[in-house]
Amino acid sequence: MTDRRPPVATDTPMPPYVLTVSEVVGAAGSDASTGLSVVEAEIRLTSEGPNEIAAEKPPSSCARPTPSR
Repeated sequence: MTDRRPPVATDTPMPPYVLTVSEVVGAAGSDASTGLSVVEAEIRLTSEGPNEIAAEKPPSSCARPTPSR
């Protein structure tokens, strides 16, 4: 029986969860023991913005159901 799965592209990046810590840190251009240099951190802050997770706005108080009595 032949394998009929399509070939996997070798230039497709692997998701971080299948990589080792060293591979993820290296791919990020960082160092696990020292982190980013001050210069590199400033460059990334300027080009990428602050390291923040976008938060969803809470629903309006008008949209909340009133408690039943």
